[in-house]
Amino acid sequence: MNQSMDNNKPDAASSESASLPPAISQEEFQAVVEMIGPDEPDLMVELIDTYLEESGMLVETLLQPPREDNQEARLRAAHSLKSSSASLGALHLSRLCADLEAYLRGRGGELDEERQVQQIVAERERVVLALQAEKARLQQS
Repeated sequence: MNQSMDNNKPDAASSESASLPPAISQEEFQAVVEMIGPDEPDLMVELIDTYLEESGMLVETLLQPPREDNQEARLRAAHSLKSSSASLGALHLSRLCADLEAYLRGRGGELDEERQVQQIVAERERVVLALQAEKARLQQS
């Protein structure tokens, strides 16, 4: 009996994820599909694959400990991930990257850089799952 009561309680992770916006804005994603052409699912799949690969490399750059000699590379990675994420409708990830980019440029006020990068990593994981689902749907077309 206690087990069923415990199963009905939301845990911290599920309540936190419930408060997050969708990983991918369907409106923005569909706009890209329409722009590329709904009759060209292979091109969209290729775009998703490219994003998944490149965004992984950009996150790896952001995960490097901040040092004087990698500041520019980390800034470029935040900027590139911001732009490419926005183009596929990953708007929350894009905003997280924009905040980090502003901070790295010295225009972002106070920011816990390590925490921000961890939020970017977690949000990218949500985006990866959402894009993999979209990719599977496109491949069934």
